[in-house]
Amino acid sequence: MTSISYILVFGVLAALSASAIWALWWAMKTGQFARFQEGASSIFDKDEPVGSVTDTFPKTKASGNRRS
Repeated sequence: MTSISYILVFGVLAALSASAIWALWWAMKTGQFARFQEGASSIFDKDEPVGSVTDTFPKTKASGNRRS
């Protein structure tokens, strides 16, 4: 019974490793790593320029009156 568990765990780990290696190969083949900066800044526009914080999390009140 224990050897079956080891084989199953090893098989799952081998499948996960193989899929990670395949994903890296695919990303390099299709040029996913070619233009990192362009992809990182593609979410910004004139309403939210790069480097400007337009949304913040509100500060909690010191008095301890919190809503649940």
